[in-house]
Amino acid sequence: MQQAGFFNSSSGDRRYSAEDWATYFASFIGNGVFPNPSTGLQVMELENMSVQVMPGRAWIGGYFLNLEAPQIIVLDNADGVVARIDRIAARLDTTERTVTLAVKKGAFAQTPVPAQLERNNTIYELALADVYVGAGAVNIAQLDIIDMRMNSSLCGIVHGVIDQVDATTIFNQYMSWFRTFSAQQRNDFIYWFDTVKDALDGSTAGNLLNLITTHEQQPIAREEGAHGLRYFDGKLGFFIGDSWEEIETGGGGTGGVVVQETAPEDTSLLWIKPSDGMGRYYDGTWKIMRTGYAP
Repeated sequence: MQQAGFFNSSSGDRRYSAEDWATYFASFIGNGVFPNPSTGLQVMELENMSVQVMPGRAWIGGYFLNLEAPQIIVLDNADGVVARIDRIAARLDTTERTVTLAVKKGAFAQTPVPAQLERNNTIYELALADVYVGAGAVNIAQLDIIDMRMNSSLCGIVHGVIDQVDATTIFNQYMSWFRTFSAQQRNDFIYWFDTVKDALDGSTAGNLLNLITTHEQQPIAREEGAHGLRYFDGKLGFFIGDSWEEIETGGGGTGGVVVQETAPEDTSLLWIKPSDGMGRYYDGTWKIMRTGYAP
């Protein structure tokens, strides 16, 4: 059958039905939830066993749902032993000539699954959210609600001209790449380890352990501040040029550094307070910077 339209009627020879218009719009506007606002038709917790669907719009097969105010949905009570998953859907029923919100109650089970969407010649459903109703639950928390609006196979976002950008395919491709990458990295590590493990004989492994142990027992060289202060070979030193000037703890030292608990009178010195840190004199007072403690 060939169809064309739309044209002005002459003596009633061009009459169009709502179905004609829906078919026309469905040819270039894909099913889904309108993206603005981002909370459009989002299912949110409310109180007790109730949830609310936020204002928003959906488009199904050329027909639309416009929710202007939050709609409250009361779920059936939980079972005391097993759980279920209820699915909140937007439902087009061309026989009833309606687009409404619907609750698809899940079956009780130890490992529950949501009810399947109904999609046939007269009914088409979009999943807005899956709600986990735990055993003995007396209220629904937001953590129990899984937002399904971005799932392009179950709902999706309305697009013009293009039916849907298939985010599911893109996601599956990413996961496939990620699994391949992870496996490759693991294989590369195993290959590298196999090439070096035989070289780590008793002597080599022992020497490596000794080096690590010695390194852990020795202080790590640290450079603090503009004056070249370093902790080296068990002593706090002040680096001048190419040589080390050791500091005598307890009573002053060389290199313009004094190590003592009390602040020196000579404000041109670099002061090391053994119990606290490194001090400098500026802004009319001694300041302690807790970087690099004296031995």
